[in-house]
Amino acid sequence: MENKVLIFGDSYADPNNCPEYTWHKRLKKIYPNARNFAESGTGPHYTFSLFYEKISKLKKGDIIIFLLSDPFRIHWPAHTLLHRELSAIRWNGETKETECAFYDYPENLKNSKHIKIINYYNEYKKEMDFFYKTYMKELEISNEKNISFLYAISQALNLKVIVFALFPQLGNQFDSDIEITRSSLLKLNNNINFHLCDQLLSTISHNEVYKDELHKYNNNLRQGDKRRNHLSPKNHDIMFEYILSAIHNYPFVPSFKKHFLHYDEVYQENVHVKSNPIQYIYE
Repeated sequence: MENKVLIFGDSYADPNNCPEYTWHKRLKKIYPNARNFAESGTGPHYTFSLFYEKISKLKKGDIIIFLLSDPFRIHWPAHTLLHRELSAIRWNGETKETECAFYDYPENLKNSKHIKIINYYNEYKKEMDFFYKTYMKELEISNEKNISFLYAISQALNLKVIVFALFPQLGNQFDSDIEITRSSLLKLNNNINFHLCDQLLSTISHNEVYKDELHKYNNNLRQGDKRRNHLSPKNHDIMFEYILSAIHNYPFVPSFKKHFLHYDEVYQENVHVKSNPIQYIYE
């Protein structure tokens, strides 16, 4: 039986309406049985719920590609309502409360789904705040635990696991007393079964903009990304080659392209301004 290739993640791997040059579409041409479960706006809470369903069917030689997104994106019970919108409800480290991204939308931009999400948020805000306050320290280090778990799976089942982290750890961002970084916590050596990328995909994505235009990006604005999976075709090529090298265990140091696109080629500005800014780059 042919080995499985399973992809998990968020918008950095979401196959919806993606052209053939994207790294995951090219990978599927080599591995026709590859299945991509990535969904925009989701986080590890949702992604691992899918992964757990597959663990019992994994076998030696299977390939898992895992993109770890923001652990503060919680898979709330109303997933049908929040489909592709999990990141709309999130924790604000400054106010110490949850917030809904659609609250401050101009009325002419709100659609019926936005209004339903706002109503859902209003109904369960107290419970959401309680959840985050209860599990704060666990959430702050959960991706380190996730990486350790994926490493253990790769060794125990003798299969290939390739992991990418997307964002900086939130513990430092929110002035947590838990000061842990990936490099200090996870002294994991990449080996024949496990590969952890030492670059953040959000940094690779953001750095495609010319240096002297990076200041135009304003985290207070909800700005759309014109690129597929937040990467240019050039960096999709490099990502594809990088993943192939990790699968086949041959040396390859990815040199992702930097500072070659104008700001307006990458982002489209939206009139939506959040009243309580928070450091999230991608929706």
